Amino acid sequence: MNLWEGVAHLVSHSALGAGWREQLLNILMPIFFFYVGQEIRLATKESSSSLLSPVFAAIGGMAIPAAIFLALAATFSLPARTFGVVMATDLPLVLAALALFPKATSAKVRHYILVLAVADDVGSIIVLALGFNKNFSAAWITAQVALIALLYLARKKSIALPLVLVGWWISLHSGFQPTVIAALMGVIVTTSNKRFLVVLERISYFICIPLFLFALLSSGLTLHGLSITSMNSYSYALLAARIIGKPIGIFFGAWVAQKFWRAQGLAMKDLWLVGTLSTFGLSVSLLFLHIATKDPEVIAHATTAIIYINMLAALAATCWRYFLTRATAA
Repeated sequence: MNLWEGVAHLVSHSALGAGWREQLLNILMPIFFFYVGQEIRLATKESSSSLLSPVFAAIGGMAIPAAIFLALAATFSLPARTFGVVMATDLPLVLAALALFPKATSAKVRHYILVLAVADDVGSIIVLALGFNKNFSAAWITAQVALIALLYLARKKSIALPLVLVGWWISLHSGFQPTVIAALMGVIVTTSNKRFLVVLERISYFICIPLFLFALLSSGLTLHGLSITSMNSYSYALLAARIIGKPIGIFFGAWVAQKFWRAQGLAMKDLWLVGTLSTFGLSVSLLFLHIATKDPEVIAHATTAIIYINMLAALAATCWRYFLTRATAA
């Protein structure tokens, strides 16, 4: 047992009990997606034309990789239920990579990639909620709807945050993914307190995401699992669908928005940069994986693929930074 597994073993036998991963998932990810909902609310203050292209790009960036993976899964008899692993963009990793680019470059694409990443994160969570949760309760759903309506009426008042906590608690019983409800509540709650948003962002990125990743990686990753020899046809299918399908899907979605709705978009070079950075996928990919399957072998191989996907994404971003930006060329 290595150190990583040892720490996870200690946590699993602590006061949290054997279901500690699920408990962390139900606590940490709703906080992060409440913040994501706040980001969506702020983004929608922009004109609809500036949102149309990145939203269509997000749809293409989800659909094309998933279609590629499902085709490979059907051809080689792979676990098709985990198609969502290749869909979502990891916003924290994308923003971290974008921070390394010259300001002139990051300024052109930051808003676009922020809207895109938020859209396909929420889209992936909705697919999870509708496709993988059959334990809906009519009574709790009624309570959930009533709470959301009440929250909307009180969205600008101090009582809104206590109502958010009640809404989260109801979501644990209604059958909806708490992350979906949290994102919806984040969109509804209106606050002009910039300090609250800054604190929420830091909690999300520096506490929720790291602990969430530890919880999921500790069950599907070992030092031996990082070896390239641990990759199999399933791992390579995930990797190919993500690395190839994500940029193509984003470009196609943006083209559709511009062709049929004359949406404002990016120059081709900037759009391909967005597609390259969007190949980063970690937290929501792992979330989808662990909800879609409980097979430890599938989880192990998929986790290895996810690690290599992000390594390749980092390598591609580095190439963009040092060889294809104007600042470097100059």
